[in-house]
Amino acid sequence: MKLFIVGDWTLDVEAEDYKNQVLDAGHRAEKGLLAFLKTEN
Repeated sequence: MKLFIVGDWTLDVEAEDYKNQVLDAGHRAEKGLLAFLKTEN
């Protein structure tokens, strides 16, 4: 997942919006992965 997230990111397990942070990181990773796959095909 880390390979496909552009820029810095950290997760704060003590934050009230931790779940939202995880979901956002996942969406950013998915977006990066899809962009990578499009350039490789």
